[in-house]
Formats: sequence, structure tokens, C-alpha cells
Amino acid sequence: MKLEETLRRLPPALRDLLAAHPAYAERIAKGLTLDQAAGSPDLPRQWTERADPVSRWLLRLIIRSYGCLPFEESALERLAIASSAGSGRDRPGRTDAPDGPDRPDGSGEGWTGAEIRVAVRGLLQAGILFAVRKAWGDRLLYLPGDRAPLWQLALFPMRPAPLPPERQSQACSDTAGSRLPLSLELFLALAEIRRGGLPVTAKGAPNKARIAKLAGAMRLTADEIRAADLAFARPEGVPEQAAFVLDAALRKRWLRRLPNRWEAAERPFGAGAPDEPDLPPSALDAELLDLVAAEYGGAEAALHFAATALRGLEPGVWYRERDTIPAEPFSGPSPELAAAHGRWLALTAALGWMERGTAGGEPVCRWLIDPRPMALQAGEPLDAGCLIVQPDGEIWAPAETGMAARWTLELLADRQTADQAMFIYRLTRESCLRAHEAGFTLRDALSWLEAQSGAPAPHAVRLSLADWFGRFGRLTLGEETLLRVDDAELAGKLAQDAALGPLLRERLAAGVFAVAAGKRDELARRLRELGYPPAAGAESATGPDNRAATPASQAATATGDGAPRGLSVYEPDDRIPAWEQLFPGLDSVPPAWLRQTGRYHVSTRRKLVERALAWRTSLQVKLEGEERLGLFVPETLEADGDGWRVAGRFRDGGVSGERLELAGDRLAELKIELPGEDREKKAGAGQRIDR
Repeated sequence: MKLEETLRRLPPALRDLLAAHPAYAERIAKGLTLDQAAGSPDLPRQWTERADPVSRWLLRLIIRSYGCLPFEESALERLAIASSAGSGRDRPGRTDAPDGPDRPDGSGEGWTGAEIRVAVRGLLQAGILFAVRKAWGDRLLYLPGDRAPLWQLALFPMRPAPLPPERQSQACSDTAGSRLPLSLELFLALAEIRRGGLPVTAKGAPNKARIAKLAGAMRLTADEIRAADLAFARPEGVPEQAAFVLDAALRKRWLRRLPNRWEAAERPFGAGAPDEPDLPPSALDAELLDLVAAEYGGAEAALHFAATALRGLEPGVWYRERDTIPAEPFSGPSPELAAAHGRWLALTAALGWMERGTAGGEPVCRWLIDPRPMALQAGEPLDAGCLIVQPDGEIWAPAETGMAARWTLELLADRQTADQAMFIYRLTRESCLRAHEAGFTLRDALSWLEAQSGAPAPHAVRLSLADWFGRFGRLTLGEETLLRVDDAELAGKLAQDAALGPLLRERLAAGVFAVAAGKRDELARRLRELGYPPAAGAESATGPDNRAATPASQAATATGDGAPRGLSVYEPDDRIPAWEQLFPGLDSVPPAWLRQTGRYHVSTRRKLVERALAWRTSLQVKLEGEERLGLFVPETLEADGDGWRVAGRFRDGGVSGERLELAGDRLAELKIELPGEDREKKAGAGQRIDR
């Protein structure tokens, strides 16, 4: 689910709480809305610079382990404790175990369950994580799909060195000119569907002959989509590349499924109005990269991580492919990430976004589009190219011709060639007839061509268009409902009936009348009143009445909105746990246990240790015979003869020590350590809400 939809679904009380958060309050005070403040592209970088180590570490773990997939809080806590202790066996999608704790912030602490819970609470309060509630009450946490890439780029900046300038020109491309970008593959598929239709079978599958023709015209191949191993719906008998393109078009709402056919949207790329930017293919491909990375790459955490890491590279610059493989943040190089990187690199090349080649015998790659998430490109100018209209009626559409202009041009002219650098069209009588049937007049065609080319239409083109459009619409074919009377005397009698007069438009022959439009049922009622009910059967001049097809707006079943499917069907969960809920029984604990270290009877010491174990938090401990306090993380407590002993680890200098056992009488002084206590006191009771 994207951030915009997430915020729209939030209850007012939770929206108000977010608006009061320091990260947003200052921005809102300057006139921004909550949506604008929370969606700020620079927020992840700023938060990363100021966040406490455990929150920063935990968000890194979430991004690597889940990406934009939902997860349960209990599973995250187990994973975090295992990972911070140096064990990654529970990480989803992992086949390798990390060799040691992560040290992204100069620390390798074995974070406690309490620290993890407090950090999760802080991420919820800050509007970084959000929650939904299943029908049976279970809660799922998630990162909004359009924010996950921004957080990864801020928390895992990958800046490999590009090839030196002198070697950039030596790179030999293996894919140059052989591809159309996905934007144009989609465009051509939609244009073909608009022109020739895409009927479906009784089972709802696209017609095999039509879908085979559609797939055969694509530069994208079934093998390339199959190798990417993406998760998406593929109707039986539909080639993989066609299924992928149709699925992407459905998710963008450019294609609609009707009961008997698939239909292209009327204006999938916008109207191309003067006040509406007409996206060139490169800009649309940047949008589509967002979609493909979230919707298809987001189905696997490793694939999403590898895909997002590549988006930190500069466009148009060659890199060694081996330098662009992201390292496993919790263990270094990883076969899983290397495999995911290879799949994604091959897919982006197949979609016309990435160019691959060799330099000095090494595989290299470079982006052909700006790979940054769209949020980081907002506000940058878009330059759509102009059409070139030739005197012979040929029209050239350069690479940066806007998508809306291309869509209109498909209606007005016949496409001759389709290459990435140039689409070439030709004005013909048939193409102009097609435009006329879609509502174009001669004036419309000329004014549109001149606006898109920025120059007057050539004289020869004006003459041809005037000739062709001048022939259109001069003849009219229509359908009439007729009243036929088998007797001239009866026909005359009916013609004189005052009530029938307005219902009969014209007398065509002695016993034949043209019925006024829309008056057929009223005429039949009057004839029955007069005692002459019409015979059952066809009553129109051209045969049986054909009922209109169901309007597309009613029958359409387009799916997909760029959000991970499944989350939007759940209710938003507005519960941010109160401090007392993070630590059950807090009100019954003596304040001294939390305030400062003290000496206690050995039985009371045991109660402190038991409470720390229940809360999965640490203890400040001073051992008998020592002056120095240490932070001790208890793990187990067992009876030991007449006494007891606790096993755990000291954390010293940000590193967890070896596991050791301490007898209860060795704990001279101790205090329960709650994470974030100072922050919590400063936040005030008003922030401690639970709903």
C-alpha cells in the first residue's frame, strides 16, 4: 500500500497524532498538509542522520528482511534478537547465516526485546511504519511501498565507482538499439487492442490468435520474463511477455476487462491538454520502474533489495556489474543477493531501461533512464519532443515525443516503423477516416498537427486533408422503426387518429409509416387501445433490435493500484501501545527498581531479574567486589541448590560479551534498565496513547 492511501485510511485521531510529531509539525506549520509533510523525499535522509542506533538498525533489518512486504511484530522481534546476536537463521528468504552482528552504526549490540519493542513504537509514532488489523485481530506492520525505496537509499547508500572516464568510451554495448522501453511496448500493445480489439473466450481467456499476434509483435520475449521469475497472473495460453504487459497495463488502469473483451482506456496517457504535461517515454518509464520494482520486485525481499540498490547508480554511466551487487548488510557478500541482482539486471535490460555490454573483458552496465524513485524526481522539468510533419504526409515522432501525442497520432495516421529513436507515421485517407469516426474534424486535425509540430502544416498536407475530410459525413445511414399496415383503409384510419399523430414521423407509402424516435412502446400501447395490437417480432427496418452492450464504466474490472495486494482489504490499526503496555505490570513495580541501582536482599534481587526477563530488557549490575557498573542482558534464571543463578551477557562498549552464569549473591547492586526512558519522559503523557 502506498503512503497516500495509507494516510487517507487513517482514523482522524491517529492523523492528528502524526501531525503533532516533531518530524512533521514544523513543516505543517509552514503550510504543508500532513500528506505533503510525511511524503517529503528528504525525510528519510534527515531521519537517518538523527535516529538513535537501535531504531536505525531495526529499520535496516526491516528493509532487508521484508522490503515492502507486511510482517508480524512478534516475528520481527524474534528476527531482530537473533540477528543482533549474530544469528540470521530466522531471516525470511535467507539461505545463508551471517557470521556476526551488524555494525552499521559502529555498534554490534545484542539488542534486547524491550529495545526492539520501543523502537517499533517509535517507528509507528513517526509515521515510518504503519499497521493493519486482520479480521481476527492479528496485526501486520508494513512500510508503504513507495517509501521503502527511499528508506533503503538513505540507510544503505551504495556508491560504486563508475568506469574511469577514459574507459567509458571503450565499453561495447550488447543491447544497443535492440529494445523498445516498456513504455513503448505497452503503448504499442494498447494501440493494437484499440484498433483490432481483444475478445475473450467463454472462460474469460484472451482469444489465442489475437494474443499470439500481440505477443509476436513485442521485442520482449517469453524467455526473458520467465527467467525473471516474477509473480503475476498469466491466463492459460497467454505467452509470458504478453501476460506481463497486460498485467502492468491493468495495474496502471490503462486496460479494462469487460465481459466479452479487453478494452484499452480512452486516454491512458492523459489528454495532452496545454495545462497538462505530456510525459515523454523516458519519464513514463521512470514511473513504470516504480511500479515494476514495487509490484513485482516487492513480492520478494531479496529481489526488492537488489532492485532498489541499483537505483542509486547514476544514469548514463558505465559500471562494472560486479561492483553493483549489493552486499548483505548483516553478513557481507551473499549468493542470494547476487542471484537476485542478476535476475533484476537481466529484466531491466529486457525492459529497455538498462544497457549491458563489456569493457576490457568485464561485464558492464548503465541505466538508460533516470532510475531514482519518482519522489526524488518531482518538480524536474519534462521536455517532450515535437512532431515533424513532412510535405508528403509522413510524420516523424522523435524519441521524446509525448505519450499523449503518440496516442492521438495512432488515431490520425498509420504507423510505418517503430524504433526507439523514431516512430514514423503517414497520413492516409483511411487513417483520416478513422480519426473522423472518432470525432476529428478537418480543423481539429490541422490545429493539432500544427500545435504538436510547432509549425504550419505543409501546403500539400493541407490539400490532402481538405480533400479527405471533405468526403466524410456527407451521406448518412440510419435505422428506422416502421409501422406496416396490411390494409389501405385501416392505414388511413390510423393516420387520422389524434393520439397517433405525434408518434408517426412520416408516411412512407400507403401502408407504411416511420415511427418517431423513442415512441415505439407508446405506439404499441395506443394500437392495443384501438383494438389493433401489433404482431410480435421484428419491427425495425434493419432487423431485430440489438440491445446496447454494457457500458465499459459499469463492466470494467480493472485491478491494481501500485499497492501490495492484500493490505488494502484490512482495517487500519490505530493502536500505538502505551508505555505501560510495552512493560506489563509497570505500575506495580517499586519505582526504586527503575530509578537507580541499589542493594537488595537476594530474594528481591531474584524478583528484579525475573521482571527483567519478563520484559526482555537489561539490568544495570555491579558485582560483589567490583566498583564498575555493567549493562547485563539476562537470558535464563535457574535454581542452584538453595540459591539461584542467572545466565546472560554483559554489553560493554557496544559489544555483547561471552555468555556467563552469575550466582544470585554475586549481584551486589542492580537496577532494571528500560530503553528510551529519557525520551519517554520528555515526550509527556500526551504521547502515550493506546486505541
